[in-house]
Amino acid sequence: MKHRGAILPIVLLVGISGCSVAPEEPGLPSREHNRSDQTSSAYVLTDDGYVAYRDAHANSPKIPPMIVAMIRRHMTAREYRLAMFYCNEYRRDFPSGHQRAEVEYLWIRIGILQYIQTHDDRVAEQTRHTAKAFLALYHHTPYRAKAQTLLVQLRQEQNAHYEQLAQYYAARNKPKAAAFYRAKIRR
Repeated sequence: MKHRGAILPIVLLVGISGCSVAPEEPGLPSREHNRSDQTSSAYVLTDDGYVAYRDAHANSPKIPPMIVAMIRRHMTAREYRLAMFYCNEYRRDFPSGHQRAEVEYLWIRIGILQYIQTHDDRVAEQTRHTAKAFLALYHHTPYRAKAQTLLVQLRQEQNAHYEQLAQYYAARNKPKAAAFYRAKIRR
């Protein structure tokens, strides 16, 4: 019981000194990060950090570039559904944003990467539809040629997949299934 009086001033001292530090913005680099690496101003934005920042600063002009950064981060991590979520978030919240053409192009790219991963024809059809709409709406954008290239790549990926399936069924003596997949190949 006699140590109780000695502990109280220490707890108060720690509590007071802890309150003197300004809180960090969630998802942004900490001061310690800046001290340890003065040459790098890049930081990794997390989903939780983005959500916390967006809740705290609802009308910040930093939000659209943060969404694009999250799209790219999830694409790199091959987390295509999360990347599409952020594309849709940008579409919903910033329909006339400065990076809208880039986001639409990234959505097409994500769709193709997701198709390559899953070979889901529904994803391919949705991606093809979005790419055609993109080409119709965004005539004067640097992403137009890239989107056209992605459409060709999608067709090549689908054709290769159908040919692989046709060969599989032909090897198993199922000519009707092989013919079905060969008929789906587009030139």
